[in-house]
Amino acid sequence: MSSIYTNPQHLYSQFTATPKSHHALMILGNMRSGASFVAKWLRACGLFIGDEFYRVTPENPHGYFEDKRFVRLQKAAREDQLAASEPLLPVDFIEEAQKLVAANSEAHSQWGWKAPQTCFFLDEWNYILPEAKAIIVFRPYLQVLDSWKRRHIEAQQRRKNTLSYLVHRMKLKAGLGSFETKHLKNWIMLNYFILQFLESKNPNDYVLIELDQLQTHDRQLFDHLTQKMGFSLNYTDIKEIYPTEPPQKEVKLPRGLPRKQVVEAERILRRLREKKTFA
Repeated sequence: MSSIYTNPQHLYSQFTATPKSHHALMILGNMRSGASFVAKWLRACGLFIGDEFYRVTPENPHGYFEDKRFVRLQKAAREDQLAASEPLLPVDFIEEAQKLVAANSEAHSQWGWKAPQTCFFLDEWNYILPEAKAIIVFRPYLQVLDSWKRRHIEAQQRRKNTLSYLVHRMKLKAGLGSFETKHLKNWIMLNYFILQFLESKNPNDYVLIELDQLQTHDRQLFDHLTQKMGFSLNYTDIKEIYPTEPPQKEVKLPRGLPRKQVVEAERILRRLREKKTFA
C-alpha cells in the first residue's frame, strides 16, 4: 500500500461516490525533482492547475505552482497522522477532497494539481479519482541531495549571522549530521509510494519521466498527454519554461549515509528507470 494510513474499505462506505472526472491530472514528484517546472509548463499549455499559488521564494525563484487548497488539506491530514499514536485514515479527508474535486470539475473540463504531499495520499486519491491520470517526474537521489545542500547553503548565506553560515557550510561540506540522511529517507519513501501507486495504474494512464528528459522529450510528453490521455492542450516549447542549463556535474556519495539506505535508494532508482515511459 502506498498510503501511510490504514484504509479498510468499510471506512469509505460512509462517503458517496465521487463523480468521474476523466480529465484530472496529478503532477507527482519528490521535492527538488522538477515537478514545479512540469506544473508551470502544463499551465502554459492550457491546463488549469489552480488560481492561488504559494509565493515565489529565493529557494525557488521560478515558483511552486501548488494549489493552496490541495496543499492545506494534505498538510493538515499529514500532521494529524504524525500526531496520532496509530496511523488511521483522517475521517474528513475523503469528504474534503471530494469537495475540491467537485469544485474543479464543475468549473473546468480539464484540470490538475501539484503538491508534494499528494504522494502520502495516493491510495486515497486513487479511490476518489480512479480515472485520474498522472505525470511523475523523478530525479536521481544524489542530485536531489546535492540540490538540497546547495539550497541550504544559499539560505544560510542570506542570513546576517556570518559565523552561523560558516559553521553550517563547514558541516555540510564535511557531510556531518543527519541532513543528507533525512532527505535520502524522504526520497526513498516518496518514490516507493509512487512505484506502489503505478502498480495499480494502466501504463497509458501515467507518464513517468526523468528530469533530464524534459528538454529532449517534451514533444513526446505533449503527444502522450493529448493523444493517449485525451487532454486538450496547446503545445509550448518547454525550453521557454525550463531553460537549458549546464550539464549536471558528477555528484559524489556524501559521507556518513547509512549503507542500507543507499542500497534501497539504488534499487528504487533502477525500478523507476525501468518503468520510464520514454527510453
